[in-house]
Amino acid sequence: MRDLHHSLLSIDSFLKNKPISLLLDFDGTVSDFAPTPRKAKISPAAKRALIKLRRTCPIVIISGRPLHTLKRKVGIGGISYAGDHGLTWEIDSRKGGMPVPERYIQAISAIGRRVRPISRTYSGLLLEHKHTALTVHFRNVPPSLRPSVKKVITRAVHAVVEDSGLLITWTKVAVEFRPPIKWNKGDFAKLFLRTIARTFKHSFVPVYAGDEPSDEDAFKVMRKGITIRVGSRGKSAARFYTPRRYEIDEFLERLSLR
Repeated sequence: MRDLHHSLLSIDSFLKNKPISLLLDFDGTVSDFAPTPRKAKISPAAKRALIKLRRTCPIVIISGRPLHTLKRKVGIGGISYAGDHGLTWEIDSRKGGMPVPERYIQAISAIGRRVRPISRTYSGLLLEHKHTALTVHFRNVPPSLRPSVKKVITRAVHAVVEDSGLLITWTKVAVEFRPPIKWNKGDFAKLFLRTIARTFKHSFVPVYAGDEPSDEDAFKVMRKGITIRVGSRGKSAARFYTPRRYEIDEFLERLSLR
């Protein structure tokens, strides 16, 4: 991967006179991390840039959050949204989605019931129930206690995960449980690009930025576009990276001036 800040001129040259589409993760990409998920909001600079950009290019915000929550958090009309890691979406005001079998919804609820008592033991542990997914945040748990929190959660949910086949994604400060459906952010991104290509009668160069492990699925299918990992340099399918989230705001503003 190449550093985004040092690659701006080459990106400008690559995108010159080409129609682009923007596909952006929410948390940690156009929103700073907040003490709790409820307090997260789109950065003012990103919002201003996206309001400008929506006049000239199709935009979609993709998140693990529920669709209705994501729309409320972003609060920009005239763009598209995809919630639940791309399982539900609204493209040009037309809603769609992939069905989630009830057994997975029940399994996610069971995970919540098993983890909730743990949150009463470890101060700072927070459950975010998203209906089709469950995220357990431990960013506010003291770092010295996080290894034991991970072990306790793993033991508590082992049987449910084994029986249901739920997908587990660990990050440094959270763990997420999702249904094992063969549909991810990469699949949604391809659907979105096909849809806007039919609408506008031409294709777009995709520009995708995200910081989640789930964004890797999109990076892998957009090798001909501009893909940006928000985070430290490491193993990723993205072409560029930036360890500074605010550089995404600056990059969006730069795109709005093309």
